[in-house]
Amino acid sequence: KTVLIGSGGCGKSLMLQHLFLQAAEKYKKTGILPVFLELRYFTQNDDLLSFIVKTVGDKDRRFSQDVAKRLLLSGRCQLLLDGFDEIDPSDVADFLVKLEHFSDLYDKVQIVISSRENESLTGLHNYIKLYMWPFDTAQSEKLIDKILAYRGEEENRDTVLEYINNGFLKKDGIFASHPLLLTFVTLKYPAYKKFGE
Repeated sequence: KTVLIGSGGCGKSLMLQHLFLQAAEKYKKTGILPVFLELRYFTQNDDLLSFIVKTVGDKDRRFSQDVAKRLLLSGRCQLLLDGFDEIDPSDVADFLVKLEHFSDLYDKVQIVISSRENESLTGLHNYIKLYMWPFDTAQSEKLIDKILAYRGEEENRDTVLEYINNGFLKKDGIFASHPLLLTFVTLKYPAYKKFGE
């Protein structure tokens, strides 16, 4: 049981999506089914089992409560719960009780939760906390290079780096180390360049 903690846009959801895709590719080999759940849709009316069945059932109608229970009891399910901090505040306490009961009942299931730092995290018992740190300069430049290469715009690297390093972003270093903002600036820098002028 693990919780990924980081600021908004630092890549928590992308990490869960990456884990989902990796597990899906290896499903035939491992027999472990990854299930990606967006917790912002969880309400007091839900329990985790029905939430799982509904989410997976929307993609595969053969996925029933009986199938889910068999997979969960045998530990052949990996739950990737995205956005713990996005649960409605009035629903958080109820969710924590349901999660603890669910974890006790299906104790072989791997659970990975993503969240921004918040007080409710103290209610997650026996979870390993992993903190996602901002990018260093090399990681930031690698991300920019990948985005530009994907778009076939490698020749714009120096322009983007100049804008990030010497434009208004450098005044607050967090922007130059934040994956979501780096991506946005790399994709939209021509408009910012005009604005800067």
